[in-house]
Amino acid sequence: PANFWASDPSSYFELGAFVSAAADFGVMPSLCEPSGLVGEEFLAAGTPLVCAATGGMRDRVRPSGAARNGLLFEAGQHMPLLLSLREAAALHADADAYAALRAAAAASATDVSHTARSWHAELLRLRACLRVAGGGG
Repeated sequence: PANFWASDPSSYFELGAFVSAAADFGVMPSLCEPSGLVGEEFLAAGTPLVCAATGGMRDRVRPSGAARNGLLFEAGQHMPLLLSLREAAALHADADAYAALRAAAAASATDVSHTARSWHAELLRLRACLRVAGGGG
């Protein structure tokens, strides 16, 4: 991997699908990633992930086995991130391993409508709790 993309965040809404598909890896060093929708976009594009093992990404990224779709590293630590990036570069250099990684990434993509429905249900539940705690309204 020799390229890095960074731009005005608003341009991602116009170019994001192209960037996700063209990227060799999606790198997400977040300290907290509750749902990981950006990660889902990378997986839908067949782009493997390099993610901090936090929140939803810890559950979505499979760092080993036949269904391996990316790499995980300890959140908030720079050396594990660097080691994961080094491993990603080695995987990219092995055409067969990288092709298998991309195929597994695409196969692991989920329909985010389930996530959206789950969030909607949780927000409705929280809203109901606030009404009860607040005494109405």
